[in-house]
Amino acid sequence: MADIIIGLASPLVEIAIKKLTDVATTEFVNIKDEVEKLNNSFTEIKTLLGILEGNPPMDSSTASPLKNWLERLRAASYDMEDLIDCWTTEYQRWKMKQQQVQKFRLPFCAFKFLFLSRELSKLREITSRIDAINRDGQRYKSNRTMIAASDKSHSKTSGTGPVQDRLVVSREKDKEKIIEQLTTEKKAGRGTFSFIPIVGIGGLGKTTLAQLVFNDENVDRYFNFRIWVFVGNEFDMERIFREILVSLVRSLNVKRRQATESLKDMIQKKESQPETPVDPTLLAKLQTLFKDASPLDLNQLPSPSDLYSLPHLKDLDLHYSNSLDRLQTRPEIIDYTPLSLAQLETRILELLTQKRFLLVLDDLWNHKDEELEPLVKVLKHGAYGSKVLVTSRLKEVSNIMDSASPYSLQCLGDHESWWLFKKLAFKEDSDLIDSEFEKCGREIVGMCQGLPLATKQMAGLLRGKELGEWENVAKSQTWKARVEDTQILPALRLSYNHLPSPDHKQCFSLCSLFPKSYLYEKDELVKLWMAEGFIQPPTHGVGERTEDIGSRYFKELSDRFFFECSAEDNTKYRMHDLIHDLAQSVSSPFFCQVKDMKDFDEKSRHVSLLQEQLQKPTIEIVNKSKKLRTLLLPVQHLQLRAFGKGQGEIIHSLMYMRVLDMSSSTVVTLPDSIGRLKLLRYLDLSTTEIRKLPDSVCNLFNLETLKLLRCPWIFNLPKNLKNLVNLRHLELDEIFWFKTLMLPRSMGCLTSLHNLHKFPVSCETGNKLEELKNMVYLRGTLHISKLENAVNAGEANLKGKEMIEKVVYEWSSNDVNFHDEAAAKQVLEDLEPHPKALKELQICHYKGTEFPRWMGLLTNLVSIYLNHCTRSKVLDLRELHKLEQVRLKNMLELEDWNGDFESLKILRIVNCPKLKSCSHRGKTLDFLKIKRCESLEHLLFSCWRNPMSITLVDNPVLVHWTHNCESFFLIFLYWKFERGSELKIINCPKLHESPDNYIPKKLEASGCNSEFKIHPFLNMEHLALDACSAHGSLVGLPPRDVFDLRFLVISNISNLICLPDWGLPELGALYVRDCKALEYLSNQNKSFQGFTSLTTLSIHNCPKLVTLPVEGLPTSLKYLSIGSCARLMSFGPADVLQKLDSLHDLYIEDCPALQSLPEGGLPTSLLHLSIQRCPSLVERCGEEDGDWPKIKHIPDLEMKMPSTETATSSPSSSSTAWYHLRLRSLCGRSKRTIQVFMFGNSHLGRRIDLITNPRIIRCAKLQKEDGFRMMPSLSQCRTSSYSIPFISLRQSIALSLRWLSCLLNTYISISSKLP
Repeated sequence: MADIIIGLASPLVEIAIKKLTDVATTEFVNIKDEVEKLNNSFTEIKTLLGILEGNPPMDSSTASPLKNWLERLRAASYDMEDLIDCWTTEYQRWKMKQQQVQKFRLPFCAFKFLFLSRELSKLREITSRIDAINRDGQRYKSNRTMIAASDKSHSKTSGTGPVQDRLVVSREKDKEKIIEQLTTEKKAGRGTFSFIPIVGIGGLGKTTLAQLVFNDENVDRYFNFRIWVFVGNEFDMERIFREILVSLVRSLNVKRRQATESLKDMIQKKESQPETPVDPTLLAKLQTLFKDASPLDLNQLPSPSDLYSLPHLKDLDLHYSNSLDRLQTRPEIIDYTPLSLAQLETRILELLTQKRFLLVLDDLWNHKDEELEPLVKVLKHGAYGSKVLVTSRLKEVSNIMDSASPYSLQCLGDHESWWLFKKLAFKEDSDLIDSEFEKCGREIVGMCQGLPLATKQMAGLLRGKELGEWENVAKSQTWKARVEDTQILPALRLSYNHLPSPDHKQCFSLCSLFPKSYLYEKDELVKLWMAEGFIQPPTHGVGERTEDIGSRYFKELSDRFFFECSAEDNTKYRMHDLIHDLAQSVSSPFFCQVKDMKDFDEKSRHVSLLQEQLQKPTIEIVNKSKKLRTLLLPVQHLQLRAFGKGQGEIIHSLMYMRVLDMSSSTVVTLPDSIGRLKLLRYLDLSTTEIRKLPDSVCNLFNLETLKLLRCPWIFNLPKNLKNLVNLRHLELDEIFWFKTLMLPRSMGCLTSLHNLHKFPVSCETGNKLEELKNMVYLRGTLHISKLENAVNAGEANLKGKEMIEKVVYEWSSNDVNFHDEAAAKQVLEDLEPHPKALKELQICHYKGTEFPRWMGLLTNLVSIYLNHCTRSKVLDLRELHKLEQVRLKNMLELEDWNGDFESLKILRIVNCPKLKSCSHRGKTLDFLKIKRCESLEHLLFSCWRNPMSITLVDNPVLVHWTHNCESFFLIFLYWKFERGSELKIINCPKLHESPDNYIPKKLEASGCNSEFKIHPFLNMEHLALDACSAHGSLVGLPPRDVFDLRFLVISNISNLICLPDWGLPELGALYVRDCKALEYLSNQNKSFQGFTSLTTLSIHNCPKLVTLPVEGLPTSLKYLSIGSCARLMSFGPADVLQKLDSLHDLYIEDCPALQSLPEGGLPTSLLHLSIQRCPSLVERCGEEDGDWPKIKHIPDLEMKMPSTETATSSPSSSSTAWYHLRLRSLCGRSKRTIQVFMFGNSHLGRRIDLITNPRIIRCAKLQKEDGFRMMPSLSQCRTSSYSIPFISLRQSIALSLRWLSCLLNTYISISSKLP
């Protein structure tokens, strides 16, 4: 324990000496003697710590006083650092003021007199404390000699090959046994699934073994879904459900990626060995994964020799790779935080029901059966053979889960431990290991006691080190410490003690503020390390950024296995529980997690609050620890948390704060006193209701990170933002930049800023393009708007900014100064970006006729968007060989487009009225859209395969469309396997036919020529017809061409009397609306019975329809909606609805001629019935001798009932009282809901007396006795007035705006990527 205690103080002492060295300059000559005296004391202490660290005291009588001495030292070091940081800040602020106020220069000697007179007493007090600490520490020096960090007689070093992150040894037998249990279909302990627990002590490799099993190919093939959830100490069922849902969504894409990679491997083998056979099962698997259909039917393809030839396999690989790229651009990780447990359960069941799954519950501690029951209830819906693999340190887990016996994992043997150590500590290709290294290494491995985690830590520690350091580790007294003393493995303590620098130790300590099982994001962690001052910036003018140094620190910690890549999300990281225990041990008591105030230590300088309630603990913490540096809220809760009075206490009292996290709270305003936190470097106000930042925020001279994500009320930034000269990360949502008209002046002062998404140009000083000149760290996206105001655009020096990947150049849309074409051309010429860094280019409202020469030099450009470049006639992009996306919009003078891009995937041309011809030759075009091109006559495309989507809209003179595909094999594959192929033709009246070699799965046609010819579609699945002739070729398609239809929409076909006689046994959904002449749904052939798979039927606004089919409706129906059919009088036969034993939802509205429900009644399967604006039907449903017996079994009823005196009034009428009554009764475990909408003073009627436990909400004027005289339980009725909202109006608006903001951010961020 003693060596860890000593290691706690070393980083602070090192940092103190460094800061003292930096501050002892000529500017502070009056205090130089005091600073040097303090520096000498710290240097002596550093020497003492070196002695103690090399040979720590082992007796308990010494350890306790030593711990107290070290805590005194750490506290004094913190205070000294606070003082020096205050000095440095004041001095830098004084210098900045002198630069701003040139006429009245305050001599620095006056500044020193005013400032140092206040601070000198503090310096002397700290010096006195350090002297006393130094004297007290000298007694620990007696009888101890310093052990050299390295022995010069041993200069040999071990190899330094690459670190292998996933080395596993001697677990093959364990893996095979567990896989056998997983894939053997024995009787399940919980019905359809069973539990298999892996138990063992911490650090044994249970999670690693589970990952081996999880990633095994046989396991992958056996299960439909593989799900990984890290549970940890904090058992939170909602979090577990959310992670299950995320993992399910991701699982399918993982399978797709694996299959695509297998295809690439097969092609590579066939290239080197042409006789290599082709695996047809792989092609079938690809078809299933990308289409969710039946496996590949080789009998319907061209001859096997063509199918298996290398060129066609490459075509297939290209096809699936492009599909996978498109799928992976979709966001897989969705924020499910707002969903309740019940909603999460519903979503999971939709994906998991009747699917065989493997669920891994990693590090489970909870063994209470009743708490696991909600999870068990959901998992029972999976297919037979599903398994739950559990890792735990508790053997009791097996008893709770009905497992026959737990799988007990054993420690590694000596041979296996040495093999693992050798592979990590030496070069991978080192066959010969020096005997001295091997002897010392085996000794160290023996002390790791067969624990893989300890062995990996030692190997990571000793990689590349000299033999002397190996021997020092082997002889360390730490090995003699008992694990029971601290519960920390000696190997882990040694690994921490030998981290490369004090900075690494500090960075590691900060991780103790996060809860176990936390998912760390590298970039966010680095920002926190920077804010705490744990990363020292380069001192010799080196170009390396502080962020790069932090990333290097993170990698070095990962190489020593302090972090490991998360199994759930490979972009994030987790920390092993034992490593987290180490972090808490080394950081205590100055780093503290507060779950309860009992956990808080008054010595703490860094605190994280894990409680849901913030006000009380915050006030207590502030009162007990005035020198707090860090306040984090690392765990998000479902509701925003309120600081209350605690917010003011933090800002008024904690003057030494470096990190302040107030995210996900109800903060609305910040007091002006926020500017007093002069050492603050990190401020997070994300997901709050804050409306405006006070100007005093600009006094936060040291601020590096300002986070304002998901703050919908923030519309402007403070006017003196330029004073934040150290600001590096300004994080705002895309919606903020989208609506920003002007930024504060002199943004160019923020020379360290990394992200500036938008810069509106002005003629005024402080908003000109020259502000960008020295902002050399800008990266990502830069949108420069209002370029009509630009002067000397070359001053922006965009060519020198190597980290900008996307630029947007925009002139204002209302600028009518057309005569300034030369100026616009010169501006664009001067704004040349870095030719190799740029990947995306957008130019909007450019008035020039020619584009700049540098456009052809952008060798890595993948996307270009030209909008409202109204005078440009010629566009030549042929030199951009990596171009994947071209979007042309409102190019009013463009006459021709001739593209020849092999890599082009997306082409969109919109509103180019003079464009006469459009042609393209390439390989991989996926999306094509041409809209509002009034002069376009000819369309010619040549590619290796058909596009995934083609959209032609409002092209009135388009006559010829030629589509050449160089591989008919790919045409066939695309038709056979690609569910996404889509063709939309809207208002192209002169287009008489589609190309005979373009075969879509989905067709939407509207306003087409009555003679429009569609070539046979074979397996077409989706057809939508609008405003077409019933006598034309579309509706008149023969049944064989639409046999496989699954989705059919027929709308606005005025002369359609009866639906086509198509049969359609595969049709799942049929929508018919706005067909004014429609009288029958089926003809005399009773064709409606042919819809054997129909589950959804919607019929709306067909005023001549009198009855539903006489032969009845398909029994497969689940959803039936009928509306605005004024003459509809009958549902058909008496038992027409009763036979629909799958029907769940029935909606009837605006059918006044309907008098009653069918005599046979409704099916027992019906869950929801809605009847609106059908007065006769609603009235009959309320009568005991009417239709009430037919509907009383339905759980959810919804009806609109106009009273007799106000039957013609609308719900929105101001003269009518509008009531919405919702009544619930609980009968056992079932839920009963009735919704009744009423007008005027109508009573509820006598049906209300059947409700036994009502809850009435949103009834502003309803009296308790009104209509409730027959209710025996009226006294227990709970009422809530509509006029008293459940949340305040302010809160509801904020929540709505936040939701809207999220939607807009999502739209803005992906709009440029959409085809």
